[in-house]
Order: sequence, then C-alpha cells, then structure tokens
Amino acid sequence: ADKWGPAMKKNSITEWEMEGCYMRAPEANYLFNAFQGMNSLEKLYFSYADGSDYYLDDGIMARGIPSLAACTAMRDLDL
Repeated sequence: ADKWGPAMKKNSITEWEMEGCYMRAPEANYLFNAFQGMNSLEKLYFSYADGSDYYLDDGIMARGIPSLAACTAMRDLDL
C-alpha cells in the first residue's frame, strides 16, 4: 500500500469514483494524501454502502479537503 500513493501521482488519472465503499478515517487520510499531488484529477466522488457503519463525518472530510488544493484541474467534488 505504501507504493500506491506515488504510483497514483505519476498517472494522469482524471476521475476517481468510489461507490458503496467501506472507509474510515485512516483510509480517507491515506487517499487524501495520495490525491494531493494529482494535478490531473478533475472529479472525486465517494458514496457509502447503504446501512453501513463505515462513514466519515463532516469533520474528517473537511480535514482532507486542503490536501486537494494542489488538484488544480478539480471540477467536481462530491463527498
């Protein structure tokens, strides 16, 4: 997993969508840190599985948003 972040930054990924995901704060923090250097990222979308206990509150998501500031191509953010 440690090599995943640098690999993401070297690719020209423009959209990242996660539907029905099961993610808690550590996973969200890892993803936000990996997204930080993705200049080509235009769209980021997360949705959680219905009835799931895995969800991120607004505070956790708000802490991740500043790391997206480098994503200058960002056009759509749906968390």
